[in-house]
Amino acid sequence: MNSETRYWPAVTCVLLMVIVALAAFHHYGTNRRVARLATEIAQDSGLLNEAVGSSLSMGIFVHGRVGEGADRGNADLEIPVHGSEGRGTLFAWVQRDRGPWRICSLSFRSKGGLSIVIVADETSHCARE
Repeated sequence: MNSETRYWPAVTCVLLMVIVALAAFHHYGTNRRVARLATEIAQDSGLLNEAVGSSLSMGIFVHGRVGEGADRGNADLEIPVHGSEGRGTLFAWVQRDRGPWRICSLSFRSKGGLSIVIVADETSHCARE
């Protein structure tokens, strides 16, 4: 085996790891961008002030699925949030159709079991895909 062919498996492995890392960062960035929109809408609604306090912060790990095409997207996310008075999870259904992302359904459940509907899916005029 000559020196040129000896390095190809290592080079291929490194390239695959870089591709996987870039895909993970893209997915993480998209999840965070959509989750940030849901968190801002929740904070602006004023309904969460008693449950978590006036300053709502998003947790690090956003769970869920974001599917995007050329001009459309659909996301179902669970967003951990906390504030000065408590913590819980935002449940967001978000869509994009030839424009910016928009909230279709947004609710909150505190660690203590309190549930708040911030945006009802019945009034959002979104269609499940």
